[in-house]
Amino acid sequence: MIGLSTASRIIAVAALALSANATIAANYTYDYTYTGSSLIENLTAAGNQLAVGDTVKLNLHATNGYWSASASQNIWAPIGMAEGGTRLGDAVWSFLMGGTTLDSGSYSNQNSQFVHITNLTNPSIDVNFDELTWTFTLTAYTPDDLNVLTNTLGSIFAPATGYLVYGPTFVPGNKVPEPSGIALLGLGLIGLLAARRRKA
Repeated sequence: MIGLSTASRIIAVAALALSANATIAANYTYDYTYTGSSLIENLTAAGNQLAVGDTVKLNLHATNGYWSASASQNIWAPIGMAEGGTRLGDAVWSFLMGGTTLDSGSYSNQNSQFVHITNLTNPSIDVNFDELTWTFTLTAYTPDDLNVLTNTLGSIFAPATGYLVYGPTFVPGNKVPEPSGIALLGLGLIGLLAARRRKA
């Protein structure tokens, strides 16, 4: 019969072996800012190997303007990959203006083929936004060439227009007021009218 201390040691050794073989999911982030005339990009995620279970986040920002999109319009800023293949993944995304989330969505096991991750998003409403966040977790990967098992992150496919994201229209100039800002402005006007009536 195995003693308690011996059994405990066996369990501990087995646990260490399992933890040594386990892989820790990685998280990679891309940050892009379009100023209306130039593109500021953070490519620190590029060059890394995207493994099953890993997550990649894409943050698109606009300054000196915003993007305008209609409901159900296809919006995407695909992430280039060095190798061709079929990638399945789960994703969530949000459209924001001035830090306020205006619309969001998600999908499961989206099929993305060839040499990019197709981060297609579709707003459910007409939306003006200065930020789009998109987070993708790889659930399966099949390379086109079974002799090449790498899955290397690249940069995004920026449109020739330089507007950073395909689909919506970039509107230069001042940003549209946030809904909360409009409400505050309305309350302020009501307060001014009330003050004038009291004086009269």
